[in-house]
Amino acid sequence: MFLTHSLLNKFDEGKIGQKTYDRRMSRLQNEHAGLSEVIPELSTLGGSSQMYDIKISDKYSTKDATVAGAGFDFSNGNFVVVMPSNKNLGLFAHEMKHAYQFEIGAYSVGDEIKNRNLSIFSFLLYDQSDEVAAFARGHLFGGDYRSASSIASDSHYGKFPTGPVDFRNIPYINNNLSNPRALRGFARETRHAFRVNGVTYY
Repeated sequence: MFLTHSLLNKFDEGKIGQKTYDRRMSRLQNEHAGLSEVIPELSTLGGSSQMYDIKISDKYSTKDATVAGAGFDFSNGNFVVVMPSNKNLGLFAHEMKHAYQFEIGAYSVGDEIKNRNLSIFSFLLYDQSDEVAAFARGHLFGGDYRSASSIASDSHYGKFPTGPVDFRNIPYINNNLSNPRALRGFARETRHAFRVNGVTYY
């Protein structure tokens, strides 16, 4: 609220023009909307039956870049957030967004799927829109910002489908929502971990 009043005061005092005021106000409103999602999402994760594990490791980082990661431990069924030792808050916010996406069935973890019948979903539920949302969340906490176009043209993220994709978009999953055995078999076939209606399949 303080930033909004400060911006309004600058406008009223003639220190900024209408276009600058509108642009900054729009940005503040977007940031406020993004921040208002954080606590409900973390509460959802906290109340989940899924285990979310946070590990401190520099295994993804290089001498040029500090990198975090989100993955899945197929040996114990835990979703794993790997944080570098510098504990960057922007990176943490980014990876926790992926955890929430996993929780609601909008993100999966696994290798590229070579089955030609699933080529449109080559990484099942993981797509570029997941990264757009995660970078936006991380940016609210001091992390890097990446636009949808920069993610699409990135040598790594560009190989993923554009999205958004969630479990409802996958015909086989959507047609077997009441058949856990079929979903377990599909998880084994695709070698992906995903969550559907509060149940994790891997």
